Amino acid sequence: MDLHALVLERLDHSVIAQGDCKVQFVDQQQLRKITNDFPHLTRLFWMLTLIDAKIHRAWLAAAATLRTNERIAHFLCELYTRYATIGFVKNGSFEMPLQQKDMERLFGFSRSHVNRAVQELRARGLIDWSRDQVTVHDLDNLKIYGKFDADYLEIVSARR
Repeated sequence: MDLHALVLERLDHSVIAQGDCKVQFVDQQQLRKITNDFPHLTRLFWMLTLIDAKIHRAWLAAAATLRTNERIAHFLCELYTRYATIGFVKNGSFEMPLQQKDMERLFGFSRSHVNRAVQELRARGLIDWSRDQVTVHDLDNLKIYGKFDADYLEIVSARR
């Protein structure tokens, strides 16, 4: 999942999929060979690892500084930005196979906090969220509300 798994004997985390996904396994020996034989690819792998670390720090900062409503707005902005980059946003909408109960687990919020936050975002006319579809009506104001700045995602750099 990243270069940490190559250089650390044991990882202190795991990755789970919330919905359907495809997974490709690469043997550590093959990855070591690639990193030895292709230094440019090694630099790209490390760049991705550094971007992951940057995203992690942004999430920690959001957890420490944003209220429930703002964190959910921030999260929706990030998903919107990531999906828009790969062409998965259509007419301001994207699929999100998460329910409010999943948001409770992701953020460690109570059901009532998540429900109130989503209702607040709806009441402000920023989003609609129905089943697995999120529609963003006012991305600029959602970004302001969620104190979202996409720079930490390094999306522009990744396109070069």
